[in-house]
Amino acid sequence: MAVTPEHKCFVCDKANVHRLGVHNCPDVRVLIDEGLAAYTPEGRLMRPDGGALPRGVLGGGVAKALRDEHASSSTLKGKGQEECDPPPHMATIVGLQSHGRDLFDDNVYGVSSLSAM
Repeated sequence: MAVTPEHKCFVCDKANVHRLGVHNCPDVRVLIDEGLAAYTPEGRLMRPDGGALPRGVLGGGVAKALRDEHASSSTLKGKGQEECDPPPHMATIVGLQSHGRDLFDDNVYGVSSLSAM
């Protein structure tokens, strides 16, 4: 008796849950709704930016790979940044030179002008 190989969906990595094919996998609609995948005008499933889909991972397929990437990129956003006041606290550093020499030394913290040029 011959053993038939198990065919799994490359998106959800499940066997015998739905007919094989991208258009039959219920996870595809969820990935599109989550903004992790999109169809091209030609009908190919790609990343929303048009890039190729990642290789699937065992126990989850392409859907798990996309969700894992999204989760890891979301947890990295904002790392190393502290809450701070809005922009008025930011400094702009400029220099002014005449004939190749600095006109201000390191102890000048602000300059203003009474008239605009």
